[in-house]
Amino acid sequence: MNPKELLRGLPYFAGISEEDLDDLCRSSAVVEVPKGTVIIEEGQPAEALFVVADGRFLATQQRADRQIILGDAGPGEPLGELSVLQGLEASATVKAVEDSQVVSVSREAVERLTSSPAAVKAILGIVVARLREREVSVVHADKMAALGTNAAGLAHEFNNPAAAVKRTAQELGEVVARLTEDVGGGQGPLDPPSSALERSSREEAVGTYLERLAVADPWELAPALVAAGWDQPSLASQASSPDAVSRMALALEARRLTDEMATAGNRISELVNAVKRFVYLDQAPVQDVDVNQGIKEALLLLKHKTAGMDVSTSLGELPHIEAKGSELNQVWMNLIDNAIDAAGPGGRVEVRSRQADEGIVVEVENTGPAIPPDVLPRLFETFFTTKEPGRGTGLGLATSDKVVTEHSGRIEVESVTDSTVFRVTLPLKLPKE
Repeated sequence: MNPKELLRGLPYFAGISEEDLDDLCRSSAVVEVPKGTVIIEEGQPAEALFVVADGRFLATQQRADRQIILGDAGPGEPLGELSVLQGLEASATVKAVEDSQVVSVSREAVERLTSSPAAVKAILGIVVARLREREVSVVHADKMAALGTNAAGLAHEFNNPAAAVKRTAQELGEVVARLTEDVGGGQGPLDPPSSALERSSREEAVGTYLERLAVADPWELAPALVAAGWDQPSLASQASSPDAVSRMALALEARRLTDEMATAGNRISELVNAVKRFVYLDQAPVQDVDVNQGIKEALLLLKHKTAGMDVSTSLGELPHIEAKGSELNQVWMNLIDNAIDAAGPGGRVEVRSRQADEGIVVEVENTGPAIPPDVLPRLFETFFTTKEPGRGTGLGLATSDKVVTEHSGRIEVESVTDSTVFRVTLPLKLPKE
C-alpha cells in the first residue's frame, strides 16, 4: 500500500500541493490494528489523524447511561479529524471491528497543513458534513431514549384507566341485561340484516309499527331494534305496549353503548402495548427481533393516517434476526409513514417481507408520482426533505439509512410512474464488534 496515493485520494487532501502532501507522508506511518483495538478513546487528547487503509472501525459516544453509535468507517475514510483540527480531546471512541490497517498522520503535520487555503476549504466542507452526520446520530438516539421513557410512563398511566373502562363496561352490561330480562332486551329472534336494502326495509316497517303504538321517537328507536335482529312481526309478538317497546329499545341502546365502551378500552390497551413492544421496553439493546411483528406495530400506530386508503401486507414467514429492535422499528415507521404521505387520500400502500439468502427483505411500496431523478440521489441526505415546511425534518430517511447501515444492511429505492418501492435488506445477525 502506498500512503501517498491513499492520502491523495481523500477529499481532505485532494487540492493540496505535492510539497504539502510529501510533508504529510513524512509525518505518517502505516499501522496494523488488530480486531477489538481502540485507536481513539473518548476524552483523551487527539494526537493523530487516521485514514483507514483496510478493515472497518466503529465510532461510539457515551451519553449519560447509554452508548450512541455515531457510525462506521471503511477504507479511504478519515478518523479523528474533528478533534485534531480543533485541538480538543477526542469526542468519541473508535474501535476496530475486524483486523484493520490505518495510515496515522501526526497532529503537527495536520496543523501545518491548515496554512494551505485549498486544504482549509476542503477540510471545512468535510467537517461540516461530518458534524451533520453526528447531529443525526445524536438526535436519533435522543428521540429513541425519550420515546422509551415516555412509553414507560404512558404504559403505566393508560393501562390502569383502560382496564377500569373495560371492567366497568363488562359490569354495566351485566346490570343492563338483568334489568331488561323481562322486556326482551336480548338478541332479537332474527339475524341482523344482511344488506342495506333489507335493513332499510325492516327499519321502515318497525318505525311505522312504533309510530302506530304512539311510542316516543319511533324513528330513532327503530335502527337499534333492527340492528339487534328484530322485525315488525317478531316485535309485535313480544312487546305490544309503548312502554315495553321503549324499554326494549333503550336496553338495546344501553348494551350497544357498553359494547362500544369495552371496545374503546381494548383499543387503548392495544395501543399502549403496541408502543411498549415498539420501543422494546426493559429489554437489552440487541435482541432476537420478529421483523413482521415490528411492521404490524408500526401499521397499528399509523392507522389513524390511513382512512380512505388501501393499506395491505404480504408478510412471509421470517426467522427472527439479531437487531436493535427499537431502532429497526423506527425504520419501518419512517418508511411506512413516508409511503402513506406519498400515496395520499385514496392511494395504495403495500408492505411485503420475505426471506432472502442469509437474510431478510422488507419492501414498502406506494402509489403516487415518481420521485424526480434529481431528487433520488439526495433522498438519504441529512436535512433534505421534499415536504412543505413544518411537515418534514429531513431526518427520517437519513436516520433509517444510518440504522440499516449499522445493521450491515442496505436500503434501495425504485421509483417509476405511479409507483415507488423502498427495499431494505438485512442480515440475520449483527457483525461481531
